[in-house]
Amino acid sequence: MGDVVAPDLEELRAFTARLRCVGPCGDAGLGIEWLDAVESLKSVGCAVQAVVTDDVATCMREDRKVRGLPRAEWDRGIASQIALARRESPNRGGRHLGFARAVVHEMPHTLALLRSGRLNEWRATLLVRETACLSAADRKIVDHRLCSDPNSLDGVGDRGLVAKAKALAVELDAAAVVARYRKAVSERRVTTRPAPDSMAYLSVLLPMEQAVCLHATLGRDADSLIATGESGGRTRNQLMADLLFDRGTGATVANGVPVAGEPGDLRRNTAGGRERGGGPGGVRAGAGGDRPETGRRRP
Repeated sequence: MGDVVAPDLEELRAFTARLRCVGPCGDAGLGIEWLDAVESLKSVGCAVQAVVTDDVATCMREDRKVRGLPRAEWDRGIASQIALARRESPNRGGRHLGFARAVVHEMPHTLALLRSGRLNEWRATLLVRETACLSAADRKIVDHRLCSDPNSLDGVGDRGLVAKAKALAVELDAAAVVARYRKAVSERRVTTRPAPDSMAYLSVLLPMEQAVCLHATLGRDADSLIATGESGGRTRNQLMADLLFDRGTGATVANGVPVAGEPGDLRRNTAGGRERGGGPGGVRAGAGGDRPETGRRRP
């Protein structure tokens, strides 16, 4: 067989059109083969997108440089153009650009596994993410040690892959890993976004141990209310949500939403947790906090 020749754009579009015609085959064994083949195709497509993305960025940057534009203008809008081509938000475009730069210039073995179909986009993204704090040289070492052997990741799940990458990162540059952790902690925050049916998502970004502690405390207290018959017909999830509201506002769900919290009414208690003083439904939210005052609340 001769050398494989890359398809041109028209061939790719024609092949995509043919794929749209694929339907049920009525054969489970053949269907599994189809799934395997399409998954490999997706991985190869990810590799192609990474290479093309990096090339687009390089070409646009060089063109602006030749035209004598200020350095600050060289990268402007590139991520947005990539996002537009991929039908995603500009923020996602920046992520795709960062991923492409990493695998093309610093992680050649990861890129090779993508091209071979042995590694999918998500697992490649995990490798890029877990090595982001390392220098280019150290990143190449991790890439070589994890991905130079095509069989090295067979049977390794996502958690195992992350653990391997983290362990190598710590081995190569522990200070960079610590700095990354400190930066992550400094970015803790609370955000909201709308959900259907007049609901909303409240997201809290916390260090892992704090988030686990908070969730476990809410779950423990919800279980206690259910066990003592004070749940008011609410499910465990509903109780946890109500307890979070109570502890965050000092007002029970049954009393409605307060216009604003009283400044300064959130204070340290002697156990090291936080306590709402004076308000209805006052609770201690520390890991060893007391069970909240309870009353009949809406289901």
